[in-house]
Amino acid sequence: MSVGKARHLFAGALLKTQGEQEHRGETFTFALKTHCSIILKLKLTMIENAEEITNDLKNGTPLQLSMRYSKGLVIFNFVLVALFLLFFTDRFDLSNGIKTRQIIALIFLALLLALVTYQLFFSQYAEIRGKRILLRNIFGKEQEIGLNQVTKVSSFRLRRTIYTHLIFTNDHGNQERALILNSNSALFGKEVAASEIIRLAQEVL
Repeated sequence: MSVGKARHLFAGALLKTQGEQEHRGETFTFALKTHCSIILKLKLTMIENAEEITNDLKNGTPLQLSMRYSKGLVIFNFVLVALFLLFFTDRFDLSNGIKTRQIIALIFLALLLALVTYQLFFSQYAEIRGKRILLRNIFGKEQEIGLNQVTKVSSFRLRRTIYTHLIFTNDHGNQERALILNSNSALFGKEVAASEIIRLAQEVL
């Protein structure tokens, strides 16, 4: 076999290999896009009024993320637990020794007080406008962050309230956190968790 013919065969084999790699790359990209699309559709089906929410997000229509009465609820919970704790400690008799049930009750009340105190300092009124989230705490401090500044979002349900825990980086590069409350009761209406809307916004915007 001549050198020229060998070079020709080698070049042909190389082009064929490159073509196969490009084809595999295109197939992988298509599969990845299809997978992401399926995941997004599944998320949309899990969220009530998802299509309407998606359209509002894309159009930049302001959407309230927190429940309407979150400020009043947080203050009420804090005052109620604080009064109950004062009432309990006033009747905490140590003359006959500490009983197990008293210790359990005191620990439970201390945990409740810690929870409502956390709510008091970190609970926020929240609203999303396109790619921006407006946050305002109970004391009136207001700030606006981008969706790309959100580093972690999670939520959990406790009785008739949904708690969304938001961790984000502020404009100065410092990490902050916010707590967003949503109703899950028949009295105030069952709301979509703020975490679901934020995740959806990060997907579609």
